[in-house]
Amino acid sequence: MDDVLAPLVAVTFLSGLSYGFAGLGSMVFVPLAAILLPPQQAAAQMALFGLGSAVTLLPRAWGAADRPRVLTMLAPAALGLAAGAAVLKRADAEALRWVVAGLVAATLAALMAGWRMRLAPGRGMLAAVGGGSGLIGGATGLLGPVILLFNLAGTDRAGRVRANTVSFLTLLTVLYVPVLALQGLIGPEVLWRGLILVPVYMLATRLGQAVFDPERERLYRHAGYAAVGLAVLAGLPLWR
Repeated sequence: MDDVLAPLVAVTFLSGLSYGFAGLGSMVFVPLAAILLPPQQAAAQMALFGLGSAVTLLPRAWGAADRPRVLTMLAPAALGLAAGAAVLKRADAEALRWVVAGLVAATLAALMAGWRMRLAPGRGMLAAVGGGSGLIGGATGLLGPVILLFNLAGTDRAGRVRANTVSFLTLLTVLYVPVLALQGLIGPEVLWRGLILVPVYMLATRLGQAVFDPERERLYRHAGYAAVGLAVLAGLPLWR
């Protein structure tokens, strides 16, 4: 029996819940899972969760999303994934944990500060943000920070922001699976854990989606921030 499976189940449930109501799943899962697994395995494990989100969250989110915007960002993001995954494969595990912690902490600080864009994004900016999401996400397993900052900095209402974020991240995470497989990072351990963890993630995302209320968007956002902050602190390489 895998001695990290039980804590991974708990981490998976927390990250799925955060993703369901705030789109913050990878920012919770990757720092915490990297305590229990090599960061490369943590990223690969998270990639499988996209298969569950495609069933539980994507149909509803896709109907409310700005679909042309999402697809404009997705193509360059897919290209960035391949380059990023090549970096992930070769990265030093402890250095990668510091990068993950720093990136998540910086993103959280920007989100809490309420950073906002002043200009409406054009196609060039959308492509650049998509490519950056793919590159950074591919290299660290953190697919969320760039797109979260971008979407939350805009002027769309909470429901549209959430739909755009969930649609983009779910599709990008699904694309991450074959990219990581080609790099040899999805092995038997990741697959058999996925048989247990993906259903847990699906249940948690469904629950997070069910409790999400746009009228209480601030409450859910702050709850997500708290979960991310605790994940960063717990995942610092200082503790082991």
